[in-house]
Amino acid sequence: MLGNGYRGGEVAALMYSLVSSAARHHLDVWAYVDDCLRRLAVGSTDYEALLPDAWRTSHPESIRQYRDAEQKARRLAVMSSITQLATDPRRIVLGAKK
Repeated sequence: MLGNGYRGGEVAALMYSLVSSAARHHLDVWAYVDDCLRRLAVGSTDYEALLPDAWRTSHPESIRQYRDAEQKARRLAVMSSITQLATDPRRIVLGAKK
């Protein structure tokens, strides 16, 4: 795909980093990568605007809302578990029953 050798590995690592950063910020990966590559191809040097968190604020249509909802649900579940542990310390002891 990218060829063998050191340079091919560098390009693969760069693309993997770009894609995983977009996914971690709940962005539409294709829209993010496409926009970044197009801007760089025309000579844009505003690299700060291409960072996923900055790009996200300027492209709200490309945020995967369902991922934000999943993350919020996970946080609420964790907070609920912490609250339960705080109100019933017996749960902390290796699976102690009530």
